[in-house]
Amino acid sequence: MKKVEKYIIKFLILHFIFLIIGQCLISNKQLAPFVSKMIYYEGVMRDEHTEIIETMNR
Repeated sequence: MKKVEKYIIKFLILHFIFLIIGQCLISNKQLAPFVSKMIYYEGVMRDEHTEIIETMNR
């Protein structure tokens, strides 16, 4: 049982390290467009203009 606990603790420490690295990459303003796909979902990177509310015009 101690062997399993040792692997779980190592996994949690490694997961925490990756979490910190990921948060640093996303919070960096210069790297955010390349790392986060949220910009594409929000439509910031597209140059095309579409109507936001199409149902109001009908």
